[in-house]
Amino acid sequence: HNKLAILLLRLYNRLVSTGSDQSAEVRQQLFQFLRYSNYYSANELAPYLKPTELYEEYAVILTKIGRHRDALEIYTKTLNSHRRAQEYCEMVHTEKPDVFIMLLETYLNDKPPNIDQSIVLLQKYHSKISSQEALTMLPNDTSFSKIHDYISNVLTHQESHRRQNKILLQLLRKQHLKTAAQKKHLERKYVVLTRETICANPNCGRRFQKDGAFARLPNGEVMHYACYEKN
Repeated sequence: HNKLAILLLRLYNRLVSTGSDQSAEVRQQLFQFLRYSNYYSANELAPYLKPTELYEEYAVILTKIGRHRDALEIYTKTLNSHRRAQEYCEMVHTEKPDVFIMLLETYLNDKPPNIDQSIVLLQKYHSKISSQEALTMLPNDTSFSKIHDYISNVLTHQESHRRQNKILLQLLRKQHLKTAAQKKHLERKYVVLTRETICANPNCGRRFQKDGAFARLPNGEVMHYACYEKN
């Protein structure tokens, strides 16, 4: 499949050089192949795409080989698309939970740091980014007015989470009390097995052994546990 990707790349370059309108269609085919196929070596294809202007395709390759920071650099600096950078983070967040922190670092490593875009990111994804880590990363001279809304969102989220945990705890306690009451009720019910007690299964009719397992039926009768399982 590496050969197929290389053939599509060469075909695209040839169509571009001739000014063909078909180049866009071939590029889309290449992008779809790189993004959704798992049957090629991203490491081997990387050198073919790096020197080209197929930045989104190269970002897909970087994703496949785990170079998420480099992929984010392409979206934020080369393509100047913060929306695509955020979509990228949403896409890989499950397998790379700290990818939003990586994007935040990308913004803050700019010269000068991109504070405004950092705040936008924090406000939108405050539930996916550690607030303690994020506030530590922000420059010391960041004005409180800029992060006020973000902090409010974080506190609201934390309070909501606290309330949810409180409700869950109350439900668990209620369930515990209900289970304890059921256990107590069931413990009041007992049977006495004697040498004359016979299994209630009509196909059995045998007596119970001293250490044999048995099952008590709702009507008070008892069966050998094996008979109960077959019944």
